Amino acid sequence: TPRMYTNFKSSQDELPEFSGNPICPTYPDITVARLGPGQEIELEAHAVKGVGKEHAKWSPVATAWYKMLPEVVLLKDICDEKAEELVKRCPANVFDIEDTP
Repeated sequence: TPRMYTNFKSSQDELPEFSGNPICPTYPDITVARLGPGQEIELEAHAVKGVGKEHAKWSPVATAWYKMLPEVVLLKDICDEKAEELVKRCPANVFDIEDTP
């Protein structure tokens, strides 16, 4: 059986408004993500309260969406022919060659 580990750290936990009502999932039995050992999620979220009369995104039947934004980090600089080969071999057009001064 899978194990559940949850640990929430919020930058607003120290504020007095949240002392009696800490920020946490409303329904703890709903899985947000499944991670392997040693994996973690860093999330920045912004919330705005509104009503459906102003915009459909605040309607209780509005659709939720997200977009995956992967971050690719190279451990060292790649130059000249190796950089051109990397750009050419990547089918997703992730890499681009930048001119350096």
